[in-house]
Amino acid sequence: MSPKIIFSRRELYDLVWSQSFQLLTKKYVVSEQRLRKICKDMQIPIPNGGHWARLPVNRIAPLKLPVRYYGKEKIELELRGQKDDSEKNAIKEREEEFRSGHIIRIFEKLVEPDELVIASEKILNGKDGVSYRHQGMLTSNRTGLDICVLPENVTSALCFMDAVIETLKERGHDVRLHRNETYAVVFDEKIKIAFRDKLKRVVNKTSSWNTTELVSTGEVCFKVRIRYNDKEWRDGKESLEQQLPMIMARIELEGQRLADESAYYKKQREKQERKEKREQALQERIEKELKHFNDMLDQAVRWRKAKDLRAYIDEREKNAMAKDQMTDQFKRWLTWARKKADWYDPFVDAKDKLLKHVEKDKTESEESQPLFENENFFEPNHWKSKSFYHR
Repeated sequence: MSPKIIFSRRELYDLVWSQSFQLLTKKYVVSEQRLRKICKDMQIPIPNGGHWARLPVNRIAPLKLPVRYYGKEKIELELRGQKDDSEKNAIKEREEEFRSGHIIRIFEKLVEPDELVIASEKILNGKDGVSYRHQGMLTSNRTGLDICVLPENVTSALCFMDAVIETLKERGHDVRLHRNETYAVVFDEKIKIAFRDKLKRVVNKTSSWNTTELVSTGEVCFKVRIRYNDKEWRDGKESLEQQLPMIMARIELEGQRLADESAYYKKQREKQERKEKREQALQERIEKELKHFNDMLDQAVRWRKAKDLRAYIDEREKNAMAKDQMTDQFKRWLTWARKKADWYDPFVDAKDKLLKHVEKDKTESEESQPLFENENFFEPNHWKSKSFYHR
């Protein structure tokens, strides 16, 4: 069985607040930097640096887990000290495929090298190849392949990198340079690779105070970024050249893993986008429905007010007739008032040139507000009040 554990967002939150990152990285195959990034992506608050240094009674309570979150809900972590048999078998099968295919060829000298190798050779053999960071070493990583070695290791480094590039291209992959780094592009996923001399730190006692510098050990290694950590190979029971089939198997399987991971996250993003679109469409429907209802409610209010307005006009007419006040001016007012009632009535909706830009739902008069909060401000007694003179 695979020694991997799937944690929900809540379970991962409980985990990082139960143990320090240092202990968790010893228990699971994940770096502290990677674990912090996972928590950041999943919006999981984490303890600060001094949290676990305090006594338990002085530690702060766990920060609340944000409720509003739309990212992935699960993460998979592998236990340390255990190997996934299926992964080991996959590496072994892929390694045998490379060995039996006879597609890996390493020469002692460059034979029809790749253009990237040719460009890197010119840099290493020219003045641009001098390393200013490591005395006595040559590097081509500024504009060429990520190589940093002693002069006597230049040829072997170029031949090894040429074999890597040729093998990758024969498998349908590629190698690209980006910002002083070299990447194997496998299944459209970038994997960092480099050829370096092993370094050691030595103390320089020539000055009045001791300084340190990094110098080459004379031993070379090939580095690959595997599962967010640098994995390196060097001469041992097998030479670096003999280990190349296994190295290529690891690179290709890492590219496949990253491609599967990208496809999974792409599927999750698409799923989340579809969910958000459905929620947005539902919200738009709700807002549209509410607008239609409010429009209907406004029209019902206007209809009721128009009826009250006509009743008021009729009563004024009856009152004027009873008091014999039906003057020409009043008759003109009646005509004007009934036209305004027709204009306000949503069923009649008569046109009015003068009020054509007026919103009928906002014609209700508001009670006039006093200039001052206290309506008795100008009364003499108020002037003499203590609150007026002593604010």
